[in-house]
Amino acid sequence: MAMTARGIEANRALAVAVLAAALGCSGQVGLEGDTGNGADSPEDADPDGVLDPDGTWPDATIDTSGDPAADTAVDGYCPAQVHWKVETRTIEHVTLADGTARLGTTQRLAVGVRMRSGCESLAGVRVDPVSGGATDFVNLLASAWVPVGLDCTPDAPIVERIVSLPGRGQGNLRVVVMDDSTLGGAIRLTYDREECPVTGCYCPLEAPPGTATSWADCTTDCSCAQGLSCVGYHGIGGPLYSCVRACSDDMDCMEGFGRCNPLVLDGAPWVCSGRASTCEELEPCPPGFDCVWSLEFGALCRDSRSAATGVICECDDDCPAGHMCVESASPEPICEIPCMSADHCPGMLADPMVCSSGWTCVYSD
Repeated sequence: MAMTARGIEANRALAVAVLAAALGCSGQVGLEGDTGNGADSPEDADPDGVLDPDGTWPDATIDTSGDPAADTAVDGYCPAQVHWKVETRTIEHVTLADGTARLGTTQRLAVGVRMRSGCESLAGVRVDPVSGGATDFVNLLASAWVPVGLDCTPDAPIVERIVSLPGRGQGNLRVVVMDDSTLGGAIRLTYDREECPVTGCYCPLEAPPGTATSWADCTTDCSCAQGLSCVGYHGIGGPLYSCVRACSDDMDCMEGFGRCNPLVLDGAPWVCSGRASTCEELEPCPPGFDCVWSLEFGALCRDSRSAATGVICECDDDCPAGHMCVESASPEPICEIPCMSADHCPGMLADPMVCSSGWTCVYSD
């Protein structure tokens, strides 16, 4: 099952909750309506009247003067100093997610990555295609967000991620997919693409975007308009190829592109569908997005993440919504916006941001 942005956030919350419980700080991370101390009510837990009227502990004794992180903190207090770092992880398996592949079209790969504990979450999977004389080689490199300052259980779950192999620049029918984290690059998948149905359909990297719009028939990626890919899938009428916006999770579809649809009975899976990123009680917005009302689309998710990265932090609670506290080149951890692709970075800023090799959003300059 693919790990979505919401699933990543849930893993991080679970990691902090596990640590807080181990340190006896459950009152800082209790569920809504729960005092976090096993009592039925604030009065039972607080016979001396120390708690605030809402049943929480007062923070007047916490000195945050001179702490730049506290000035931008969401909760303003870290039960422990837990931040995140990036480490390489092994790829266990790779399969074709679409079940069909044709030269010059985008192929999606389902990649299973082995974590080393349940507290880790997938940072991303890098895709590096290289066209050889008779074979196209695809080097995959997977990374995980690893908590620092937290002892986790030694279980090793497998997390799946859908990644796209663009059709532009493909030169061979035979494809070999390798795990770049292993010595020599262990082979994880070998498959053959189908021949193009027409002659002269090579799609070069430098070719301009095509004119075919969303869900129009396509021959290669060069057929499709900007932002769309030519993806193959099995419909009731047999194999079909259409221009779609490919995705791995809802974050790839924010700002008006709908939701990422992983399962479709008659159509392409893992594509953005719907007119806008709608939000409701059962499908809330990702962290850092607000659910706002639009006369045209109704309730939709709007990116409200701050561009003020680089704030010194001790844990995620010191950072604005949609940020996380990560190791960096500086001596102290800082708040950064995590990403798995450029689509995960704020797109409404004056200066555009891109996803860096360290899986955080940086300015493109």
